[in-house]
Amino acid sequence: MLAAGTLAQTSFAAIGVGLPAIAPAIRDTFGLSLAQVGAVLSSHWLGTLVTLLPWGFLTDRIGERAVLAAGLGTCGLLLVVAGRAQTFWQLYALLFLAGAAGASVNAATGRAVMGWFDASQRGLALGIRQAAVPVGGLVGAFALPHFTVHHAYAFLGGLCLLGAAAGAIFLREPADLIAGGSSGSSNAAWSRRRLSRSRWPMSSGRSGITACGACAPLAASTSCPRWLFSASSPSTSTTNVH
Repeated sequence: MLAAGTLAQTSFAAIGVGLPAIAPAIRDTFGLSLAQVGAVLSSHWLGTLVTLLPWGFLTDRIGERAVLAAGLGTCGLLLVVAGRAQTFWQLYALLFLAGAAGASVNAATGRAVMGWFDASQRGLALGIRQAAVPVGGLVGAFALPHFTVHHAYAFLGGLCLLGAAAGAIFLREPADLIAGGSSGSSNAAWSRRRLSRSRWPMSSGRSGITACGACAPLAASTSCPRWLFSASSPSTSTTNVH
């Protein structure tokens, strides 16, 4: 379960953290201005910001498996379509929608960890799951420069579809396993989980607000390359040789 959730989180993280590695190629392929490059790189985060809370509340209602499979699967399909975009606005809209759909992975994998691991193990499990963010960035940084821009988006889409499939197959509610047994200890453990989950709507709201706050600096950081390009561009240099 933890491996499937980590894979799903990695596939989604590769979008926002990995795409800046090919920002110059994106600019050249679509003929974008520096401001448009920054907008494209942050559009995914803006979509994530809009839907984090709704995905969290939906996860509490229908479960993590359905939410992760539907959201991350839709994100993967949108990225594949983004690989065929022809204009700035098409690319921006598709990446925004991909981020909005893929944000489901944050709520789904976080809730799965809370349900499957007790208090003595959750810190380690959450640490492993959160390590997927830099790992996704490394995957993007190493893999994406070897593709054309259009194929890079298709690669990211395929990665998200793989993560969605893994979540759909391996991610399950603990009740699915406990229902097959009749031991009193198992039923007691499930009762404790249900009692803990009754407090989740409030904690989901708090977690969503925290995650929303984290998206702002991430979006800003993905826009930084455009300032680096501007500073290094010969056309903007003001150095005079005497």
